[in-house]
Amino acid sequence: MEPTADNYDSRGEIYMKIKNYDNALKDFEKAIKLNRKAASAYGSRADLYMAQKKYDKAIADYDRAIKFEDWASLRAYYLDDKQAAIKAKDADKKLKRNSKT
Repeated sequence: MEPTADNYDSRGEIYMKIKNYDNALKDFEKAIKLNRKAASAYGSRADLYMAQKKYDKAIADYDRAIKFEDWASLRAYYLDDKQAAIKAKDADKKLKRNSKT
């Protein structure tokens, strides 16, 4: 039996919990390759990008998760996470700008 997108997404989540970001990213990308509309894999990869402070990539993946998610409650969850990513990006910019002065 071949692994599914959900299998890779689930294992990627485990890697995230132990901060093994390289393997988590590989699994999320495998999940997305298997199912280009895997909202949970996009959301998981966005969470990974947030942990790495790669805010633009996180925002783009949250947008994809919102686009492909069927459940309204999960779309709202991804939207909240996207808003948090935007705020974090803005705060990070301000901190970097202030540290230069």
